[in-house]
Amino acid sequence: MARRRDKALRTQKIAVGAFGVLVLGLVGYLFWLVLSEAPSGEFVEGEHYFLIENPARTSGERVEVTEFFSYACIHCFNFDPILEDWVEDNAAQIAFRRSPVFTNEPWRVLATHFYTTLELGNFEEVHTAFFRELHVASRQLLTRDAIARWIDGRDVTEERYIEMYGSQRVRARMTAADRLQRQLQVATVPTVVIAGKYRVRTTSEIGPKRMLEIMKHLVDKELAERQPAG
Repeated sequence: MARRRDKALRTQKIAVGAFGVLVLGLVGYLFWLVLSEAPSGEFVEGEHYFLIENPARTSGERVEVTEFFSYACIHCFNFDPILEDWVEDNAAQIAFRRSPVFTNEPWRVLATHFYTTLELGNFEEVHTAFFRELHVASRQLLTRDAIARWIDGRDVTEERYIEMYGSQRVRARMTAADRLQRQLQVATVPTVVIAGKYRVRTTSEIGPKRMLEIMKHLVDKELAERQPAG
């Protein structure tokens, strides 16, 4: 009888625990949905976006849009596919680039990997796959050698990857990225900078979809300001 009661109690605890996980998952989904579907309105400086005190100089007819991200960031992983769609939809108006943020050694390794793939010319082939390895497959690709073994055969050899990883070209890109991050006062990821002077990021009230709407508003604002008066 005691054994039967213990079994019943264990079953009840498992059921309660499963229900708790379900509730947390549902709350998380609804929170993401609310953020994603928040209605757009009039966007206000200091609330929806920030004017950068020391802006970066940009050039060209199209508006420069820079995403500051990290492969280690789950929010960056979730943002990446809808951002890519937005970039494609607005390709005629914007010049898009990514800039990795690194505040510790594992993030530095991932940022160096990003620039290594750009220099090797296989970024497009491995970018999404690498993101998925970290956040879907939960692979611990946080050292140069671990990444080199993973990337071997993906249009590059392990040896060639390691060689480029330590190259002067990649080191120069890392130095420039660190300088830009400090200049634009990027403290969280994902953050997007428009025209070198407007900073946008997700918050408790700005989800990914609304963030894209704010970005579009700022691109249009920048283009309108470039038009000659008269």
